[in-house]
Amino acid sequence: MINFTLFAWLGPLSKDEMVGSLSFLALGIALLWLGLRLRKWAQRTLSWPQASGKIVESRVEMQGVADDSTVARIVYSYEVNGTPFKGSRLGGTGMQTPHMLVEKYPVGATVQVFFDPADPASAVLERSTGQGTVVLAFGVIIVAAACVLLLSGG
Repeated sequence: MINFTLFAWLGPLSKDEMVGSLSFLALGIALLWLGLRLRKWAQRTLSWPQASGKIVESRVEMQGVADDSTVARIVYSYEVNGTPFKGSRLGGTGMQTPHMLVEKYPVGATVQVFFDPADPASAVLERSTGQGTVVLAFGVIIVAAACVLLLSGG
């Protein structure tokens, strides 16, 4: 067995322990990055203007073949300066289930659509500053756990 020493005073880690700990650390860093990007994007949506829109499609769909998970498929139309757009990004929907979202946004309902003034094709139905918080929290927990594993010698 090959021993890897992170720091001389910490003691040796086996190759598998080192690879596992570093992979765990990489996952945590990736989640931190994703969570920060989601939060930054969510913050930007707070300043986006709004346009009146209409729900044109609203249903619950199966996600994947082998599992029972579902997603809400909600499509809305809106206009910005006379140009028509369609969107399907919901935004910060929090803990709402797909069935709750379909009930909230039935076909034909009039809605407020928040759009990016620099790119009106980018839009959301709901704005939230909390988007990305859960991902960010998991990233912090995983990075901390990976550091403990690395620093404790496995």
